[in-house]
Formats: sequence, C-alpha cells, structure tokens
Amino acid sequence: LPLATPIILAALLFAERRRWGWFVLAALLVAGVQEGTALLATMLGLYAIAIGGRAWWRSRKTGSASRSAAAWPIALGALVVAASLAWFYASTFVIVPAFAAQAYGVGESPYVARYGALGGSFSDVLISLVTRPGQVLQVAGEPLRLRYLFVLLAPFGFLSLAGPEILLLAAPLLLANLLSAFPFQYSGLLHYSAPLAAYVAVAAVFGGQRLRSLGRLAAVGLHDHRIWRVHRRMLLLMVYLLVWSIGCQIAFGFTPIGHNFQYYWPSPTAHDRLLARFQAQIPADAPLSTMPSLHPHFSHRQHLYRFPVIAESQYVLLDVAAQSGWAVHPVEMQQIVDGLLSSGDWTVQDGADGYLLLRRLDPAGNEQAVTALPAEFFSFASPSGQPQHPTDITINGELKLVGYDILDDEEWRQTGVRLYWQALEPLPA
Repeated sequence: LPLATPIILAALLFAERRRWGWFVLAALLVAGVQEGTALLATMLGLYAIAIGGRAWWRSRKTGSASRSAAAWPIALGALVVAASLAWFYASTFVIVPAFAAQAYGVGESPYVARYGALGGSFSDVLISLVTRPGQVLQVAGEPLRLRYLFVLLAPFGFLSLAGPEILLLAAPLLLANLLSAFPFQYSGLLHYSAPLAAYVAVAAVFGGQRLRSLGRLAAVGLHDHRIWRVHRRMLLLMVYLLVWSIGCQIAFGFTPIGHNFQYYWPSPTAHDRLLARFQAQIPADAPLSTMPSLHPHFSHRQHLYRFPVIAESQYVLLDVAAQSGWAVHPVEMQQIVDGLLSSGDWTVQDGADGYLLLRRLDPAGNEQAVTALPAEFFSFASPSGQPQHPTDITINGELKLVGYDILDDEEWRQTGVRLYWQALEPLPA
C-alpha cells in the first residue's frame, strides 16, 4: 500500500496539468498495487471524467472550439474506470478467493470478516451503507475512529476539508479503514493509511488556495510594507501549517520531539543481546534459514531463506520467544524442527532463552547428531512472577493450570490471556 502513495500524487499532478497519457499510466499503476487500490484508481478515472465534463460544459456555454480537447479526459477516464473495475473484480472475487481457500479454508477474501457489524460479504456491506446509515454512523462515531480522522487531518490544519473533491477520491479506502472491526486499520500507525496521506496533502493544497483570503485579517499595522502586502497571506498560511504540523508531531509523532518516540523506540533486552551469541556461530558465507523477525540481522548474506523454506541452508535459526514474525504456527514449527532432527541430517548447535540454532551435518563426516534441546532453551518459558488470578485446575493428573493473567492493550483494543501451567509428570512429546 505505501507504494501507491507517490503514484497517486503523480496521477493527480498529471490530471491537473492535463497530461492525460501519463495520467492513465499512473492510474493503472495505482490499480496494480493491490486489489483495494483498484477502487482508488476507479475514483481517479471518475475525477478525469469530471474534469473533462466541466471543460465540455464551459465550451458549450462559451461556444469555443475546445470540445474535442474535453473529450480526451472523458474517454481516457472511462478507460481507467473500466480497467480498474475489471481488475478489482478479478483480483477480489476470483484470484484472492482461490488462494484464500487454500490458506484460510474460506471461499472469499478474508478481509470480509473485518466488517462483521455491517455484513459478512461485500454485497452485505454495500447494502448496509445504503440501508443502515444509522448503524454506519454509530460505528464511525466511536471515539477511536473519530481520533483516527483527527490524526489524518490535523497535520495539515484541517485545510483538506476545504478541498472536498480530492478527499472524495479517497472514499473507498477511508471507509474501508474507518468502518473496519480490525483496530489496526484505523490506528493510523500501519500501512493501511499510507495512500490517504497523498489525498489529504493535495486536498490541503486546494483548500489552502481557497482560504488564503483569510490572511487579510492579520495585516495589522503592516499594510504599507510591499513584501508583506504581496506575501502576507502565504506567510500566514505557512505559519498556520507549521504550528499544526509541529504540534501534531509532538502529540502523535515518532521523531525525538514526538510523544511516541520513547514509547515505540526499542530498548534492547537481555534476550535481544543474546542473539549475538548465535550470530557468532554462523559463518558469514553459510546459507541460512530464519524467521522474518530475525531477517534484518542477516540481510547482508548472499543466501538467506525465510523459514520454513530450508533449500540448501546449512543453518536454521529460530526464536520461539519472539512476539511477532512467525511465518508458521508454533505447532507446525515444532513439527518441522522434529522432522529435521529425526532425519539424521541436522544437529542442535545451540539453544537458549527461546533461540534455537540447528546445523546441517556433513554427509562425509562421522559426527553424532544431537537431537535433545538443551535445558537453557526453555528459560524463556519460566514465569517471572505470580499470576494475577491463581487457579487450581488439574487435567488428567498430568497438567495443572496454576493461574492466568488478563492482558489489555488499550491502544490496539485487544485483550490477551497468559496462562501458567505446571507439568505434574513428564509430558508426551
């Protein structure tokens, strides 16, 4: 999605400069970024048609001979609309469902499930938008969703509201994010909102152009200064934008002056520092398979694979204590590791605090494979304190639930559970 942002800016620029061939190319590139951006390209096509229609109407009123020039944006805009809608249908209702059936066991796009309150299919959501406006407004009016709109518009001092025709072009993506039941979409922090930045910025340009007359109100005692007389409105507009943009950076930003800088800036933990121990054991030229969360630490290698792809890897490095970056389910990961070790071709090189390093054995050597995980590997699972809610539940005399914690994440509106288990006797593998 972030890839679409500069292309959208280019498409809008070409439309304003009436360079319609380049506009078509940019709009079709927008459609090709992702199935959802095809609807953004459709809106760009409608924008070109509107420009052509306005030019045609003016030529009709004035009797000028520019009607043929007005026909180009109408024809090319219609081409963009038709091609974008065709691609949206093919990608959303044919290609994605075909692969979703294999990956998720469902026969439609998995994104549909994110709009449960408004319906369980694209048609249900569209019908809800028309027939249940009260429900739609209730969802959109939730405090965190209103905050999302505020964070989108505030960096430009809400000047974008004075350019509604540009904001309207972003309606498909804005509604998809705003009405989603998936908090990440309207958090404003992830890639879902990246293309909206292009529309908000351009709309602010349009809005600022329309509102420059407000600068006259601030010309106090400086009317006779020529530079001020010429540039005062632009200067006041720049100051206004700077105040809002810097203020929003302080309130919501990630730079050193931003409120989120310390919150999101990672502080290395003992677990993070332990990675160096495993990096030192992997030769620089050895092919490696590892998890996505560890890829940045090894990206300089010529041969690097994303686990569970092994290929010709000589080493496999995993971090089962990672909070994210899991390419496979933990159960499947264990099955893959067990399969590698049981094959006799791999050995446990090292393991500690959730890190596990496997090494491929030399077929010509006589080295004995080590298949047992070291006790140090399991240290990440040792409880660091007492559970919030103690329990005393025993399962088949083998396993005891000691307690659990309730983990609330207010920012992401998610609740998790941490369970404390005690093995009463050796458990089966």
